[in-house]
Amino acid sequence: MGGQDNILTKVVGADVTAQPPAVSIIIPNYNTAKYISETLDSVFAQTFTDFEVIVINDAAPDTEELKSVLGPYLSRITFIDKSI
Repeated sequence: MGGQDNILTKVVGADVTAQPPAVSIIIPNYNTAKYISETLDSVFAQTFTDFEVIVINDAAPDTEELKSVLGPYLSRITFIDKSI
């Protein structure tokens, strides 16, 4: 097919429960590394706690910055990263 292989990586944080939550919050990312901390801080500040957070990176140019910024949150989120 095309000349590029897509690689999909899924990282599930240690604090993510195995039981299905009431709500799934899906945060798509494409060049949003500079905003993701504010977004996640807002989500985790909610009083409702029966949710999971899934961050999806679609091979964005700011992938390395995104991974760095997500570091402190990785234990509490599921991170799906599509790299080329």
